[in-house]
Amino acid sequence: MKKSPLLLTLLATTALFVFSPGNTAAQSVQNMNGKVFKQQTVYSEVSGSPYLYTDWNKGIVQLSDGKVVDNLEIKFDQIAEVVLYKNEREEELEVAEPVKQFQIKTKGVFRTFRSGFKPVGNNTESNFYEVLADGNVKFIKKIKKDIMSQREYNATSDTKTITEKLTYYIVKDNQPILVAKNEKAILAAIGDKTDALTAFIKQNKLNLKDDSDIVAVLDHYNSIAKAG
Repeated sequence: MKKSPLLLTLLATTALFVFSPGNTAAQSVQNMNGKVFKQQTVYSEVSGSPYLYTDWNKGIVQLSDGKVVDNLEIKFDQIAEVVLYKNEREEELEVAEPVKQFQIKTKGVFRTFRSGFKPVGNNTESNFYEVLADGNVKFIKKIKKDIMSQREYNATSDTKTITEKLTYYIVKDNQPILVAKNEKAILAAIGDKTDALTAFIKQNKLNLKDDSDIVAVLDHYNSIAKAG
């Protein structure tokens, strides 16, 4: 049966190497279905960027079925919470398969974003968080973007601006716990080994208003919790 040009456009696909998690050797080649994405029309007349990065960056996408697609040019739309990629024809596509995790490389470093955490506040299991510290107890960040519309006095149309809000969570048993970035809140959310962590913070002169210092505390906690 002959497929229509419209169907072919909407179901545009690209051949990509598919990997199993943790395996660096290509095992098969598979098409990853995508929905055609028109960047210039989706966020027209909006001030600010809806993306994590405005440029395309190298990335790795792990689908919900466990398959990993490497060496992609990707973007993360933080308003729609979808991962976009380019195929070999430079078409901009939205990953149509459910995404469990993706990593995006910038300045030689990968940032990891993951879904599947239990609901908290207005966030559902489909929302993506940046994983700052991984392990039995995690430290994650939610970057929430929205479009705010307002009309100035005597204006004939609304002005649309993209807003951004950051929230931080400690995750235990896959349940995010909203925390403020300070020593008292972080230690209370972790819930145990408080004396050992307090000593570690003091010894290393850590400031738990800083992301990297909080990550150091979580990494230390996970290491001593695993050991004992």
